[in-house]
Amino acid sequence: MLRLRDRLLLENYGLIKLRKRALSPAAALLFDAMKRLGVPNGGAEQGDAAS
Repeated sequence: MLRLRDRLLLENYGLIKLRKRALSPAAALLFDAMKRLGVPNGGAEQGDAAS
């Protein structure tokens, strides 16, 4: 754990997942973490944006 004096602020970001393509291992970890934390996905079903 990093001990930071100043508050860390991040800009909004998103993750696009194509239905017929597997995510890289790193992207899969990020995608799963976002789902576990309940990050809204903009209404896309299971985070799938395109085919």
